[in-house]
Amino acid sequence: CYNWMDDNDFRTRLDYSSCEPMMEPCPWISVLSLPTDETEIKRKSLVVGLSRRRRLYCGEQLLSSSASSFTLAHDFVIYVSLGSRAQLHFIPIPSLAMWDPLSGSEEQISLLEGYEPRQVERGSFVVAVPSKIPNVILQLPRGNLEVVVPRALTLPFSFNLIHQKKYGQALDMMRRNKIDLNLLVDLNPLAFLEDISIFLEVFCDKKNSIDHLNLFLSMLINGDIITHKYQVPEWFHFQRSPSLDHNSSQKPNQNFDFSCKVNTVCQRMRRVMLDLEEESSMKGTQPGRFLLPILSSFAKETPPQLESALELIRDSALIDATKHNNKSANKSSPFLSENAQHSIQYLAFLADYELLFHTALGMYDYDLAKAVARNSQLDPKVYLPLLKRLSNLPDKAMARYEVDMKLGRYECALRNLAEVQNDGPEQEKVHFDQCLGLIEQYQLHKLGLQLFVSNKSMYRNILISLGKRLFKEQKFSAALSAFLAVEPKDIPGAKKAARMCHDWRTYFACCVEEQTLPDSTVNGDTRGGPVLDAVVIQRSIAEEVANELSQHTPSVYGVEKRDALYGAARILLDYCQDVEGAIDMLISGQLWNEARRLSLLYFNSELEQRILDASEAFADSCIRDFEERATVFETANQRYAEVLKVRESKQAASAQEIIEDDRGSIYSSASMMSAASLQSNLSRSSVGSVTSLSSVISAGNVSTFSLSSHTDVNKHKSKYNQIGKDRAGGKKRKERKQKNKIKRDSEEELNSIISTMEQNCVFEDYLLCISEAVSFLSRTGKFSAARELYEKYEDMRIRIEKSQENRISNCALESKERQANAIKNGVHEEEVIRIGCEKRVDELRCCKLPQDLQHLFDFFVQ
Repeated sequence: CYNWMDDNDFRTRLDYSSCEPMMEPCPWISVLSLPTDETEIKRKSLVVGLSRRRRLYCGEQLLSSSASSFTLAHDFVIYVSLGSRAQLHFIPIPSLAMWDPLSGSEEQISLLEGYEPRQVERGSFVVAVPSKIPNVILQLPRGNLEVVVPRALTLPFSFNLIHQKKYGQALDMMRRNKIDLNLLVDLNPLAFLEDISIFLEVFCDKKNSIDHLNLFLSMLINGDIITHKYQVPEWFHFQRSPSLDHNSSQKPNQNFDFSCKVNTVCQRMRRVMLDLEEESSMKGTQPGRFLLPILSSFAKETPPQLESALELIRDSALIDATKHNNKSANKSSPFLSENAQHSIQYLAFLADYELLFHTALGMYDYDLAKAVARNSQLDPKVYLPLLKRLSNLPDKAMARYEVDMKLGRYECALRNLAEVQNDGPEQEKVHFDQCLGLIEQYQLHKLGLQLFVSNKSMYRNILISLGKRLFKEQKFSAALSAFLAVEPKDIPGAKKAARMCHDWRTYFACCVEEQTLPDSTVNGDTRGGPVLDAVVIQRSIAEEVANELSQHTPSVYGVEKRDALYGAARILLDYCQDVEGAIDMLISGQLWNEARRLSLLYFNSELEQRILDASEAFADSCIRDFEERATVFETANQRYAEVLKVRESKQAASAQEIIEDDRGSIYSSASMMSAASLQSNLSRSSVGSVTSLSSVISAGNVSTFSLSSHTDVNKHKSKYNQIGKDRAGGKKRKERKQKNKIKRDSEEELNSIISTMEQNCVFEDYLLCISEAVSFLSRTGKFSAARELYEKYEDMRIRIEKSQENRISNCALESKERQANAIKNGVHEEEVIRIGCEKRVDELRCCKLPQDLQHLFDFFVQ
């Protein structure tokens, strides 16, 4: 302790305090005690002082080197800085309490900057800060007092009000200070949804607060404004819930979907407001108070629920009209009342008036549509004749049909058109033709089948129309099913669809059914008409179908091609009795066993010998093909290894350049500067070159204007002078030469090599033809040819497999040698670079022949 004498000789005794000392004497001091039960708080109290040299301290920490005044309020250290840029700073007290003096400089800078600083007039002093409102009273250098409402105080104040469920006060404050009202929801959306009744109780008491509720609903947007607009600081999290870690990932809005926030809030609030309206109508106090907010909730949804809003207006108008008509004998339109017109005008203000009129028209309530049009900007000359004509139509279903067609609601239009009353069969036929035209125009076949399921004739016509539609969409198989599903079947349509989808079995079945129809009777014979003519017609058609089947598949050895050729053979055999043509088709599909079976069935030895010769010719062609495939694959595989090595080295070099650029070495920067300097020196030394001059004076990006020192360049280039001819001709010749040329070691060459290797491998389709040929030859006395075909295939397969194994082993050996050399030289070996196609290429192999053939030829050793 020590003694201190003031100017009035008044002796005072001062004792040492437990608070941390100041760096210099401070005549203006404020002390704040901190709670001691929090583990993250580093201090027990905060002592903030301002020295005579205008330095602001918090204990031993310097907060500002030039401050005019300060105060502690609203959990902030509030002070005004001096200098050319005077600002009102707000340093959060929780951040000061948790601040660690040994922390980094970045944390200290962000702390001393404060929360949302505000520009003030230079030389201002803080006079007072009221505790119940977020205002700051400043004294300006001229002596006058000014009250400011800084954002740094209004935001935390609003946060606390929302957290304390004082939604009315929070709404008023945010509205006055132009804070986005979505903050009421986004701060804690789940809690707000639970407290909507508390939020709406505020508007039950005040007289002029319904407009504020409408304002809140109109400002709702999808998304979380907390993430980008009003980010909640960490110290507020600590202040609101001290028991939770402010770095924790648990947030009150993590289980809320902000993409549909508007619809969720509007639906929940509307449900509560309708309950309040029901209670008020039962009690007879303030009925219809929440009518406009309910309309706002309908209009704000996505998409807007305008039809529900108009239904609410209509019901409310009818209730008011009932009460009024009970008291008065004069009956008028319920939509002429003041409340109804005011509601319609308000809804027209929120939504597009034309959309609102179309919605009312789509409700088929023409009085409501007239009221909507009357309170909007629609021309009476347009809507009055329309509404009058619709109201005077005798058939209401036809009126609804016209409304739906005007609004583009074609499904509803078809339903209403189907309900139109018909006076007779002729009118019914005309009416169905109109329905069928609507179905075909807007592709409403599904709905049409549902509406006319009880009428077999109409149902059949719609189903046939569906088949024609599918046929036009080239869905031939589905069209075939549709044509055959009708009763009776649409044979001509089914034949066309079956022929287009190459379903020859169904096609000829339809041909038989067509010949046996009752319409084809002659002289009372119902068993098929003129049989000879039918057979002739069927034979000519069968030949056409067989040719189509044999030509419609592009593959050579595919299963689909073999099936098509087998089908063509069956057609020629069954419907044309052309055994030779059928066997030719089977030979084309390498179906040797079936072809030999037919030749033996019809006792034709010449055809059998033709089949054996064709199988031997096929085996010879396969042997030559095997040798060529193996040679091409080995050459391509060797070139693939070379190109792959180049591509991997280029990829590794580019990756190394990226790493060096990320490191930002001084050497690379210096080399870049030297290269730029060298380039600039060269451009200055070669003034006469086209490149240097085009860099000095150029307008190529804007126009065709450019300057150069070369005389020929300044001349007009045209196909009519020598310059244009030489340049154009030379350029064209060069383009022709390089058009189909692939650059060496490029990615295009790599893809071309991979494609070649894949094409020269034998896969399942070709293997099936080979195995069947080997089996057939071995069973028809051509065992030597079968064994040669088998051995040549195995030789090709082994050569391709060895080529792959050698390349893979060589690549692995080279990789090991590089790693060993790197370790020997003390260089760090980077990760092995692999191209994406390597795994696919390494797995390329020829398929093995069936084990049955292997078991057979194991017994025969040369």
